[in-house]
Amino acid sequence: MAKNLLTVTDRVDTFVTRYNQLAELVGDLASLQTSVDSDIVGSINQVFNLVNQDSDFRSKFSLTFTGGDGAASYDSDTGIFSITGPSAAEARAHISVTDAGGDGSAAYNSSTGVITYTGPSASEARAHISVTDAGGDGSAAYNSSTGVITYTGPSASEVRAHINLVDAGGDGSLAYDSALGKLTYTGPSAAEARAHISVTDAGGDGSLAYNSSTGVITYTGPTLTEARAHVSAQNSGSGYGSLAYNSSNGVFTFTKVTDANIRARVTATDAGGDGSFAYDSGTGVFTYTGPSAAEARAHISVTDAGGDGALAYNASTGVITYTGPSASEVRAHLSGSAGINYNSTTGAITIDSAETRALFSAGEGIDISSGSISGEDATTSNKGIASFSSTNFTVSSGAVSIKADGVSSTELKDLSTLLIKNASGTTLKTFHAAGS
Repeated sequence: MAKNLLTVTDRVDTFVTRYNQLAELVGDLASLQTSVDSDIVGSINQVFNLVNQDSDFRSKFSLTFTGGDGAASYDSDTGIFSITGPSAAEARAHISVTDAGGDGSAAYNSSTGVITYTGPSASEARAHISVTDAGGDGSAAYNSSTGVITYTGPSASEVRAHINLVDAGGDGSLAYDSALGKLTYTGPSAAEARAHISVTDAGGDGSLAYNSSTGVITYTGPTLTEARAHVSAQNSGSGYGSLAYNSSNGVFTFTKVTDANIRARVTATDAGGDGSFAYDSGTGVFTYTGPSAAEARAHISVTDAGGDGALAYNASTGVITYTGPSASEVRAHLSGSAGINYNSTTGAITIDSAETRALFSAGEGIDISSGSISGEDATTSNKGIASFSSTNFTVSSGAVSIKADGVSSTELKDLSTLLIKNASGTTLKTFHAAGS
């Protein structure tokens, strides 16, 4: 049975028809004889289970093989039907081939099942071909032994015999020689050609004539009078200047445009705004007067954005006035700290001696008293101000050095050797104690 498929493009009435057809094919579920009758699949599965499980059900089937090719049997224990198709020999036994005569041959081998066809031989094929020469020029012949068709075309005399030429008259001549197959054409003579030419002078300027005896066409161009008669000058009726034409001598006369004509066509419009613009049509002069001082000043303004000082603008004089910050405005930006006092009213800056002295403190070798800084004398336990004996040392620009032999051995006590070094550690002098 062919499948009836629905597509998304089918109409609703088509769907209804297909659905009704399906309902008729399925039938009424209430008519099922199986215990399962709510759906078709459940009923089919119940029958399937009965076939596979109920031996009594399988015993109700039987198969009888009535003969012929192949074999068929049924096993009631398993419920399996077995069918064996015909053998190759049985199939070949039903085939036969009959050679009905004519060219070639056909044969059949029932043992192998092979059908053999042998096509017609060359002589059989050639025997079906014939050629008839129906007459006329040339010839045609056929050799049935070789199968060759031979055609011989018409001879030259046969071809020339079919050609004829008639000279229908008129200029020149045309003739044909059938013995040679030659066409001869003689063109028209000069007199014949000239007889076909004529010239008609249709009037107008100049003239045109033709001489049939010589074949000469003569054209005489228009005279000056004829040429001038076709020329004219016309003023357009508006604008300046004028144009005139004399047909007797062919002269054009142009009267040029005057300055006054040109200036009269020009105008100037002052569109307003600063300054002025004017035009004098009598002289052709354009006059532009730039904006006045008052007009220029009217486009300027000044805005004082605040802060110290002041900025103002006088539109009557055009003067921009800047006034710098006042003394009080400047003083308002200053303040004092850390020993410095500042009076923003007077702008006076003073030093607070007490706060200033508090910023300093005394140390080893330095004393501070009532703001006075002084140095302490050096001792064996305190750094401070020391003096050097002029007998032993020299001092120059703050540099201290030992005089030559400035320290004798008698001045050294309980020392065997004394080394005098500079700040970089270089030994300047070595002293040895007496007896060392």
